[in-house]
Amino acid sequence: MANTLLTPQIIARRALERLEANKVMAGLVYTDYSTEFNQVGDTITIRKPATFTAQEFAGATSTQDITETSDTIVLDKHLDVTVEVTTKQLTLDIYDFTQQVIDGAVLAINEKIDQELCERARDFYSYTGTSGTTPSALSDLTAAMLKLNQQKVPNAMR
Repeated sequence: MANTLLTPQIIARRALERLEANKVMAGLVYTDYSTEFNQVGDTITIRKPATFTAQEFAGATSTQDITETSDTIVLDKHLDVTVEVTTKQLTLDIYDFTQQVIDGAVLAINEKIDQELCERARDFYSYTGTSGTTPSALSDLTAAMLKLNQQKVPNAMR
């Protein structure tokens, strides 16, 4: 019978797998800024893509300047779920460490992440149409799509 010893690396790997599999709001947020996290400190600067205007070609071209913008993000939230598991509990009471301990801890972290993201999402809202008016299929759909385009929302996963 092979022994399975729980090391911090194994626990962290399992927890990260569960965290990624169960994220809700975090799955709706663009998070591909991994190259920006190689900076030192708790404030990072993320680049926003340059914006351009497509013009009809009429025999001549006009060049546009490339202007990148950026935002700074302060990494000021550190979530923690600390539990104490004695050797006796690990030996006698815990049959499946992932199911009995890690899943609950990761659920608490996911809920806190969702809560923080939902609180921040209140500041970013948009709407089209008139309150109290029943939307008409085509015009309100195109207005919503136009609003998303103006805000540079990627077409994927709309």
